[in-house]
Amino acid sequence: DEAEPSSWAREAAAFVGGGVVAERLSAASEDGDGDPMRVAALARTGDAADALGAAAILASAAERFEDAVFAAASLGGAADSVGAVAGAFAGARFGSRG
Repeated sequence: DEAEPSSWAREAAAFVGGGVVAERLSAASEDGDGDPMRVAALARTGDAADALGAAAILASAAERFEDAVFAAASLGGAADSVGAVAGAFAGARFGSRG
C-alpha cells in the first residue's frame, strides 16, 4: 500500500514550511520522470538544498531502492551526499522490502 511518490515529496515540502529546501522538494514532487539532466545539474551545484531535491527526484522515480542509490552514485559532483539522502528517501519509500 505505497503512497504516490510525488505525494510524499510534496508532504515533506509542506512539513518544512518554506524556504529553499521546501522549494526543491516541491519541484521534486513535480518531476515524476526523474529527468537525468535536471538531476545531474542539481547534484553538481554543491548546494545542500539542491542535493535534497536531486535525491527526492531519484527516490521518486526509482522502481526499487537500489535504482535510486545507484543512479545517485553515478552522477558525479556531490554523488556522496545525494546518494546518502537518496538512500534515506528510498528506504523510507520502499521499506525493508527494497
